[in-house]
Amino acid sequence: RYGVMKIHHELNLELQPLQRRCSPRRISRLMKELDIHSVTVNKWKATSASKTKVEQRPNLLKQDFSTTGLNQKWTADMTYI
Repeated sequence: RYGVMKIHHELNLELQPLQRRCSPRRISRLMKELDIHSVTVNKWKATSASKTKVEQRPNLLKQDFSTTGLNQKWTADMTYI
């Protein structure tokens, strides 16, 4: 269902040819009187309490980041995944 602001926008588009307007406050009051509520869907949020175990991967570089020249070893920040 629509909320107050969406209903306000749609209603004012319909009332525009009649040169009439309706305020969001009036719409809010009428929705409250009629017990009409907008439906909101919560966004999915990752939690830190995951039920799956983290699989350990082998350390291919053995934490050795020394090189003798350019473009020999690369690292990536994967913390955002």
